[in-house]
Amino acid sequence: MKKIILCMLLISTGIILHARTVTEREVPVLVKYAFYQDYPEAYHVKWEITKLHDYKASFRINNDYGNSYYNEKGEFIESDITIQWTEVPFTGRMELYHLNKAGHITSVLKIVNNKQEIFYLVGLKRGLKLYEILLDKDGNLMI
Repeated sequence: MKKIILCMLLISTGIILHARTVTEREVPVLVKYAFYQDYPEAYHVKWEITKLHDYKASFRINNDYGNSYYNEKGEFIESDITIQWTEVPFTGRMELYHLNKAGHITSVLKIVNNKQEIFYLVGLKRGLKLYEILLDKDGNLMI
């Protein structure tokens, strides 16, 4: 019985911690304005409120997917957008080529934070294991 109660508690806590979907009407004007200033060509935009009360816009841009986060005042926090492998700096591609000889690239994200720092998050699969490797703006491995 204790195990069942503990499982139910963990499941309900997990549900509370996830973002809550909201309509565009529920998003503050400042947040929408900032988002559409940053991504005027975005389409299929879906909004969520995160557990930290920030707003997350999930969207498509060109043929890629992206997420962008803003606080309640419309201030940019961070974005991550899928990109092509060839858009990763050459140094990073070579580093990962030598590191991942027996695997393949599963995903590539370009991350930009509110300080305009750029990072690349590369998903790798080797055998049955999945890895995520973080690169800086120049393509150097971050450890």
